[in-house]
This record gives sequence, structure tokens and C-alpha cells, in this order.
Amino acid sequence: MEKLIQEEKKMRSVLENIRHRFQEIRDQHNMLTEDIEIIYSQLEKKKFRTLPLIKIEQIFGKFEYTEKSNGGINILNNWQNDNIIILKVNDLTVWCHKLIAPQLAGAFSEIYARGLQGEVNFEGGGGCFVPRHKCWDPKRGLSFHSWGITLDIRPREFPYGSSARQNPYVVSIFRKWGFFYGGDFRTPDPMHYEWCRFVI
Repeated sequence: MEKLIQEEKKMRSVLENIRHRFQEIRDQHNMLTEDIEIIYSQLEKKKFRTLPLIKIEQIFGKFEYTEKSNGGINILNNWQNDNIIILKVNDLTVWCHKLIAPQLAGAFSEIYARGLQGEVNFEGGGGCFVPRHKCWDPKRGLSFHSWGITLDIRPREFPYGSSARQNPYVVSIFRKWGFFYGGDFRTPDPMHYEWCRFVI
């Protein structure tokens, strides 16, 4: 009887070692898969191009507006009511253009599925639909935030002009869902993701 007990303990130990080794292999595979995705994403970014204003207006609509004193704008008529919606995915809520909402929802859902939700927040002036001029400067053209097609994430930690970059897995996910990463602009804007193509 004692011999059987010892054999059973030995077998359990072997099975436990196998289980641990299998977990290690699976973790290594997952890390390798994610690393491959990042490398592919870096290669793919060369194919991505932001769009000129005329193309944005063709796709998302043209609107009239009046100026505010702080570099913001007031959009006139019904464009905002017809095109801007509230998108909520788990704890993430943004106002965005209805045409990009499915892709933004896809990116947010994948971020949650991978446990990366801690990498995304809009505190400190982040978000999507913000009708204004670029950098709030009325001498410059309109920001594409005015169309609700760009997203700023964690602006306090990734300010305009900074060389800091966001989590590469998050960047990879947004690229997959059709967004250009602002960290790759000539003047880096590492908080910024800009819609550049339809993927669904």
C-alpha cells in the first residue's frame, strides 16, 4: 500500500512538472506571437498614409462653423447630430464619427481581450470628437478631431512633441483596426491615433 502511495506521489509530481513546462511553452508561444505582430505592424506602418482634408470631407462630410475665442469652433447646422455618436465599450466611452465607430469598437474590444485596458484612458484632455483648430491655434487648419476620427490617449504622459511611445501592443492593435499612430509623425504626437483606412 505504501509503495502505491509513493508511486502515486511520483506520478503527480511528473504530471505537475509537465503542466508547468506546457505553461512555459504556451507563454513563450504567446510572447513570440505578439512580438511577430509588433514586427509586422512596424513593417505595415510604411503602407499607412494619413489623408488630406479634401478626402476627409469627401468621406465624412463638410460642415460650416464659427470661431470660438480659444481656438475651438462651433459646428453649424445638423452635421454633428447626423454624424457624431457616443461609443461605449466596457469602461471606455468616446464621442466619435459613426463611420469609424465599428473599427474603434473593435480596437477597444481587442485591448480588453488582451488585458491592456490599463494602457488606455482619456484623462487630461484626451478623447475623440473635439471641434477645434490644430493645437487650438486659430491660425492653423482644423484638427481632424473636429470630424471625430482621431483619438488622443493619455495626453499627460504622451504630450505633443515627446519622443515617448505608447505600449507597442496597443499601437499594433490600433494599426490593425485602421489607425495611423501619431508617434510616427515627423513631429511626434504619441498620444494620437488617426483613422486612415476602412478595414470593415
